[in-house]
Amino acid sequence: MEPFNIKLKLQEQTVSLTVLPEDAGIFKIIYYAAILAGLKKDNGNWTLIPTSDLQAGDLPFYVQNSDPDRLELILDEVFVQSAGTAIEEQLLHEH
Repeated sequence: MEPFNIKLKLQEQTVSLTVLPEDAGIFKIIYYAAILAGLKKDNGNWTLIPTSDLQAGDLPFYVQNSDPDRLELILDEVFVQSAGTAIEEQLLHEH
């Protein structure tokens, strides 16, 4: 499966993220050319995969910084469910 982009409304701003589908149903979430997190759907629920459990490959892991152009993304349940829903919508459009 090819990488694709999703848009999320976070902190009153729209954020574009790249999704890299992996084997075993894992979706790496990319923000500013670095791996922010991984998501996987288990028993109908989206769950966060810690970066420590992901293979980095050619990309670095994302590190929060104080760059004013970047949102400080909080990887909470709202983020996980919002990103998971956006991934599902994108996959439905592809088929």
